Amino acid sequence: MDANILRLIDASANRAREGLRVVEDYVRFALDDALATQQLKQFRHTFTRLMGEIPLSDRLNARETRQDVGTGITLDSERQRDDAQSVLAANFTRIQESLRSLEEYSKVVCPAISGGLEQLRYDSYTIQKIVQTLVVNIDRFPQRPIASILDVNELIVNGEPQADVCSKIAADFVCLTALNVSDALFVVAIQKILPVIREKNKFLFVVDRCDIAVLAHADGVVLNPGAVSVRQARELLPPCCTVGVRVENKSDVEQAFLDGADWILVQKRFPKLSMIQARLES
Repeated sequence: MDANILRLIDASANRAREGLRVVEDYVRFALDDALATQQLKQFRHTFTRLMGEIPLSDRLNARETRQDVGTGITLDSERQRDDAQSVLAANFTRIQESLRSLEEYSKVVCPAISGGLEQLRYDSYTIQKIVQTLVVNIDRFPQRPIASILDVNELIVNGEPQADVCSKIAADFVCLTALNVSDALFVVAIQKILPVIREKNKFLFVVDRCDIAVLAHADGVVLNPGAVSVRQARELLPPCCTVGVRVENKSDVEQAFLDGADWILVQKRFPKLSMIQARLES
């Protein structure tokens, strides 16, 4: 094997592994999130398995850290991080750039692992989005929000939506659905109660209906099982809207997690799954 290529691969593999550990430590000990930690651990194990196809002895023989001209070159920006999010962003970039280098140069010494490294790079983008969502939600909602699902009929008296009804709702998330109500009245009802929702620092979501959420300027949607996918909902909604998913079991939680839902709505608490951002009380 080409010693120079092996040296390059060894350095890139070390960078990727170091970056993974930085991210995993934060997710495990700061975010305390079991699902994200599980994803990162599985990612790390897959990476280790792939790199095991290139004998460590060969990599060590090619390693020349003291002769590396790059070890003495450090930018001031690399010595400072503004906050934990900047640490995460820098290390995800470190992982992804290392994987790209490994993906290309492994074609020279071990083509069989190149495809697996490419898939890991794609997976790293998904995991980065998941971790970023967790960071934003935990910062925005230090305590898990409580959500209630209401039918719009509960807000209508004598044919007119009553905004004051919402002022008595204790939930942080108001998830509105509609049975036997016209779309026009549904939109009017949301627009009428929305100022009260905003005044109370609550959030209003529409169950399944992305079109209604857009027309009424709601905060987003919550999707039931069998509804459109998270990706499809995002194509219909403006960037400011969030997408929640209603889940019924652990499998649903994991799928919503991987699909990139901003939050999930559950009817019961699943142990050790801190991805849960909302609890349904109805």
